[in-house]
Amino acid sequence: FKAMTSNQPDDAVFNFSFEEGIQQYKPLMKVIQASYNFTDYYIEARTRLEEDMHQPNIIPYHKGFYRAFSKLHTTTFKYQAQSPQDIIDSLDDHHHLFLFVSEGLLKGYLYLEIDSQQSIAEIKYFSSHVDYRLKGIAFELLAYALQYAFDNFDIRKVYFKIRNKNNKLIERFNGLGFHINYEYIKFKFESRNVKDQTIPE
Repeated sequence: FKAMTSNQPDDAVFNFSFEEGIQQYKPLMKVIQASYNFTDYYIEARTRLEEDMHQPNIIPYHKGFYRAFSKLHTTTFKYQAQSPQDIIDSLDDHHHLFLFVSEGLLKGYLYLEIDSQQSIAEIKYFSSHVDYRLKGIAFELLAYALQYAFDNFDIRKVYFKIRNKNNKLIERFNGLGFHINYEYIKFKFESRNVKDQTIPE
C-alpha cells in the first residue's frame, strides 16, 4: 500500500469499494484518513406485487416528451450513462421507457431492460423531477415496472442499483418487495493523507 501511494502526487485521489458484511475495511480506512463517500446498493425483487396497481399517470414513451425526458435524464445521470437518444433508439420489445405524466408535465421516468436469456429484468434508470421529489413518483414507477416485468415476461427477478447515503430511504423499497442483495461501501482518500502514516500489518 505504501509503495502504491509513494509515487503518486500529493493531490492524487483514490477510491475504494468494500462489500458490506464480507470484507474488513474499517481499521485501514481509519488509519489512512479515508472518508465515507456513499453506498452502492444492489436491490432485487423475485415476485410481483400481490395487488394490481392502477397507474393512470404512467404511459409508454411518447416523442412529444423527448425534450423534457432528455433534460431530466442528463441532469440526473451526468457520468457514464447512456444518452437520451441511445435510450430512445434502443426501445423495442425488451427495452421499455415509461413516463410519469401529470398535468401535461413529465415528472418522472423509468427505463426497463429485459434479458430473456438470463430471465432477469434491470431497472437501469429511474428518476423524478427535482420539483416533484418526495411525492412518491419514483415508487409508483418502480411498482409499475415490477408489475409490468413479471406480468409480461418469464423472469425470475427484477433488480436495480442505487447510489445513496440514506439507508432509511433504501428500506422503503421493502414495501414494494425489493430487498438488498449486495451492498458496497465506497470510500475516498487523498494521497497526502497517508504520507508518514503507520499502516497496520
